Parts: sequence; structure tokens; C-alpha cells
Amino acid sequence: MPSLAATTDRLPSHSLNVFLGRIFGIILAANGVLKIFGYFSKDLYCLAFEYDFGLGILMIIMGVSFYHFKEQQLILLMIGIAFLANSLFSAQMTQDARKFGLKAWHKILILSIICGTAATILIFNCVLFDDRWRWILALTTGSAALLSHYVMVVTDRRAENRK
Repeated sequence: MPSLAATTDRLPSHSLNVFLGRIFGIILAANGVLKIFGYFSKDLYCLAFEYDFGLGILMIIMGVSFYHFKEQQLILLMIGIAFLANSLFSAQMTQDARKFGLKAWHKILILSIICGTAATILIFNCVLFDDRWRWILALTTGSAALLSHYVMVVTDRRAENRK
């Protein structure tokens, strides 16, 4: 079975841009919907999902735009901005988490810095637009997923232990 990279290498560049725009549009919109659901969930300190409503709406709008937009550089720029905003909101949330006594606040801050750094590299790579964008995009989305998952696990586990 051929890999996705081998399959996409055979597509014309315009088709590849449309394909990637639609895939990332769907992923970003789905992530936005999950963030809005997270906003309405109950966590112990009401911190984990504090900024997720606005960020979820931003991601849904950007996802719909990606689904219909064809220019790859702009898509990567918008993805970088969305993940940079997510990491900045998470870093801001760690200050409140520290005040509430959440012991894992420093781990969340470290993951926020990693995610923000990867997103910033992705944003600046859009200007150069060389062949490394796929690796940088994978690093950015992977670190953002790890950050979101860790925040959810830490805060939800704390809420379960309180019952």
C-alpha cells in the first residue's frame, strides 16, 4: 500500500494544495468544535478550557476558510497563528493554575513554550517556504495535540479525585 507522501507526490501541485487545504480545514474545524465542547465541560478550577470558546470559534472559521482556500502559504500561516494563540492562552492559564495549587502547572508551561516555538517557526517558514514545511507542520500540530491532551488529562483527573 503506497504511503500518503508517495500518493501526494504524484498529484499536481494545485491538486495537492486543494487536498491539503481540505484535510487541514476539516482537522482545524473539528478541533474548534472540540474546544467549544471543552469550554462547556466542568473541570476542577475552571481553568483548562477557559479560553477555548473564542479559540474554538477562531479555529472553526479558519478551518472553513482552509477548506475553500487554495493558497498553501496562507494556510500554513493561519495554522501557525491558531496554534500560537492556543499556546499563548495555555501559558497564560498556567499562572492561574499555579495560584490554585495545580502541581503540573510548570509542565503545561513547558509544553506551551514548545508549541508556541513550533508555531512561530511555522509562521516564519511561510515567508521562506522551503521544503521543511511538512516537518515543521507535523511538529506544530503534534506539540499542540500533546499540550491540549495533557491539559485535559491533568484537570479532568483532578476533578475525578475530588468526587
